[in-house]
Amino acid sequence: ILEGLKAKLALSDTTVEETAYIYRKILAKKICRGRSIPIVLSAALYAACRFTNTPRTIQDISSAVNLRKSSIHRIYRLLIRELDLTLDSYNPVSFISRIITHIGASEKTKRDAIEILTRAEAMMITAGKNPVALAATVIHLASIKNNENVTQSKIAKVSGISSVTIRNLCRMLNNTKSTPPS
Repeated sequence: ILEGLKAKLALSDTTVEETAYIYRKILAKKICRGRSIPIVLSAALYAACRFTNTPRTIQDISSAVNLRKSSIHRIYRLLIRELDLTLDSYNPVSFISRIITHIGASEKTKRDAIEILTRAEAMMITAGKNPVALAATVIHLASIKNNENVTQSKIAKVSGISSVTIRNLCRMLNNTKSTPPS
């Protein structure tokens, strides 16, 4: 199962090894007895992605294994609690490259998006925000700045974030003047 996920999600060997390590810890502590192996393995994979800072969301993993996101998330929370895992949140910059590649925007847009995000982080307005939503929003703002013909709905579809979320975050970033002048 893990090798199939490695191919589908383009994971590194380090992430796969970390997943196997977490899974062995789960088996040793007998935490998930009676639960579905693919769900437990998917939750371990998500934890390993967070640990190795590999930009994969629970939605990406649930789509790859064809399981419900809520099932994986429930087991993931159990693993955090039982194994005392301390995992950092994702850095939105890691999602910028992935979204830019899928929408076909320029390298200048990518650099501008990272600059907007850096300004927003310096102003401390990104705390508690979804990293994928932040990445999608700064890409949208950067594409507007560079006059690229990338629609908000296209960015929303590629990132898996609603257009409304992007619009609201755009408004918030524009109100705080974290975007550079055009």
